[in-house]
Amino acid sequence: MTSIRAKILGVATVLLAAISILALTALAAPPNYGRSTHPSPLHYVGYVQCQPSYWDNGFHAARGFFVYRNGLHGERWTFTAYGQNAQDGAIYSASSIYWDHFDPWHPQVTFNYNFDWVPIGSGIWPN
Repeated sequence: MTSIRAKILGVATVLLAAISILALTALAAPPNYGRSTHPSPLHYVGYVQCQPSYWDNGFHAARGFFVYRNGLHGERWTFTAYGQNAQDGAIYSASSIYWDHFDPWHPQVTFNYNFDWVPIGSGIWPN
């Protein structure tokens, strides 16, 4: 009876540790990122977000943006709003849908994202 309780306690401890590590990893993820998903054969969904107050390798992200190319509507840019300043803790985000060509021999759709970077302590804020 004691060995069963010990095994259950051991398994519960391992599961709790794994869940804690996953939760801490999710909380530690930086707020500046972009992504593209491809939910159907003919369209993409792009997303970018930034937090101006977050320090990212010596810079603040004042604004985020992404661009799709080679789809049905050519080149399409999407931008977040500018943050107010380097102390702005808000999360700014933007998303859009982009349609692919019906022609299978057309060049593949590309997705790129980036940010308008401001060096920490520069006092320069682009807006």
